[in-house]
Amino acid sequence: MTAPIEIILATAAHEAGFMALQAANLVANIPMAHHASGFVTTPFTSEQYATLVNERYLMVAMAEDQLIGYVVSASWDFLQHYPIFAYMIELLPSLSLDGVMMSEHHSYQYGPVCIDAAWRGKNLLPHMFDEAKTHMSSAYT
Repeated sequence: MTAPIEIILATAAHEAGFMALQAANLVANIPMAHHASGFVTTPFTSEQYATLVNERYLMVAMAEDQLIGYVVSASWDFLQHYPIFAYMIELLPSLSLDGVMMSEHHSYQYGPVCIDAAWRGKNLLPHMFDEAKTHMSSAYT
């Protein structure tokens, strides 16, 4: 029987589970042979975790008392210090959606996402994304 999954906003109480999942899946911590099954490249410190929680940028997937996944949906301001996101910000003015030019002021970044290896392939990502999108829609409509 599969444990029921709950996707909720992260709290300070989830930090240990988040840090453990992040460490277990950080590209620098896993052998090259395991890269094909997935990894994360954006590590967050405890201080950044607290900001993610305080700004309500982090959704976690829980199965019983175990954190089995997370998705970050954050402002560009929060993520601009990471080179990949700084590059993406530079590209925003050249992009449009339905005739509206993109900017860092009316859009946000979805990701990184991390799912525990035992839970991959079980359709968890679409549910996490839907919950994050629903949560962020009030700030970005």
